[in-house]
Amino acid sequence: MVHWRERLWLAAFYPLEVLKARSYTLTILLFVLLVLCGGSLFHFANAQDSDVVTKKIVTVDYSEDFRKALYDHPTLRQAGARSCRAMFTLEQRRADNRVSVSAELSGERELAEGFDEGSSSSASRGYNADRNDLFDMDIQARYRLFDWGVNTARIRSEKYRLLAERLSYESGLSSLVQDILRLMMQVESGKNDVQYRKAALEAIQPHLAAIEAQGRAGTIGLAKVREVKLLLLDAEVSLQQVERSLAETINQLESTYLIGYQDAYPLLQAFLNHRQDEFVQIPAEQWREVRVLDNRINAEIASRDAISNEGLPNIDTIIETTLFDTTNFGSEYQVVGRLVMNMPLYDGGARRAREQEKSWQLRELRSQREEQIRNHQRNTAQSQLVINQRRAEIVNLDEQLVGLTERLSSLVALVDNSRVSRQEIIQLILSRAEKQITRDTLFWQQEFAQVQINWLADNLLNTTGVNAGGYKC
Repeated sequence: MVHWRERLWLAAFYPLEVLKARSYTLTILLFVLLVLCGGSLFHFANAQDSDVVTKKIVTVDYSEDFRKALYDHPTLRQAGARSCRAMFTLEQRRADNRVSVSAELSGERELAEGFDEGSSSSASRGYNADRNDLFDMDIQARYRLFDWGVNTARIRSEKYRLLAERLSYESGLSSLVQDILRLMMQVESGKNDVQYRKAALEAIQPHLAAIEAQGRAGTIGLAKVREVKLLLLDAEVSLQQVERSLAETINQLESTYLIGYQDAYPLLQAFLNHRQDEFVQIPAEQWREVRVLDNRINAEIASRDAISNEGLPNIDTIIETTLFDTTNFGSEYQVVGRLVMNMPLYDGGARRAREQEKSWQLRELRSQREEQIRNHQRNTAQSQLVINQRRAEIVNLDEQLVGLTERLSSLVALVDNSRVSRQEIIQLILSRAEKQITRDTLFWQQEFAQVQINWLADNLLNTTGVNAGGYKC
């Protein structure tokens, strides 16, 4: 076995050229190894980035009237005001952790006296006339050294409250967009309903005129003429009802959001153009409404921690500076440093009651959170079920409409044949109109279920291109 001293002796007399050659080889091998590792890491990072699904950002150029009506809505302004209030409350809590400085300028003058000339005891305890027109300034700096994390917990609590209010602002904006889309879809459904009914009434008119002529000629009975007129009357009454309902929906849109149909139409168009056909879904715990409650729960937990530690002693440091006789620009001063420890002994049970109040408030918030999670799961499943059902019903109605249209076309082509009943043609026209209206209603029900799906996935604002932004305080 070679001793270490012998190894050192051999290394000392080893040829220098061989050592250089081997060191160069070792350096090249290390360089190649680093290049290979770096390239592998680079390609791995690119592969990771390629696996990430980027969220498409939709931008829509809405009119100024629409933006004003949306962002100036009272519900949204209230949410913005709460957010600003939470922000300034947080600043107050942060200020409690900083040094507080105060200054006091005091002076005194004797206004009247009533001492007995023979009594020196009262006069010695009274005002000293030598202090007339003397003004002293006291400057005090106070800083809390230690409070068992009370104010830190309060700051943390206000941070969570601020996050909750900001999320609540976005949630309110999303709810407003959802409600506007609901009204717009009702308007579109009503307009299509009116269009189908008017088209049916227009298609009926030639056949109605022919039936009336046949009735006057006596080729058909007056009972059939009256029956056809009753069908026409029912169709006209239904048209009037739909027109009134349409006018009420448009009026509701204008009175609720102070916005016209034309200004709100780009919102509906943006949703129809950019929504995804597949179901968009997120875990219930990640829903914005649940996250609002999560932040409020964390805020109350931090607030309860602060209340628990309020019963422990806290330490303040105080530095007082007194400038004497400031009116005469005197140079006399005094600096005093104090260390103060405050120890709460008994408050009648107030702190304990406040702590219990926070505990019960936490129970309430956790129950609300559980309720929101259940609502999210139930509404998501229900919306998906509505979409699947409406799709199947629309396919079925399309097949029925094809059959009705073919039969109607064949009857119209044979209308001059005496065996073809114009009353049957009128009934087919009205039946086709009703099925078209039903299909259109199912389509808009399906689209509103898509609105709810995107709302439950916190994707509605992105789909419509509405920017939540930030409320200016």
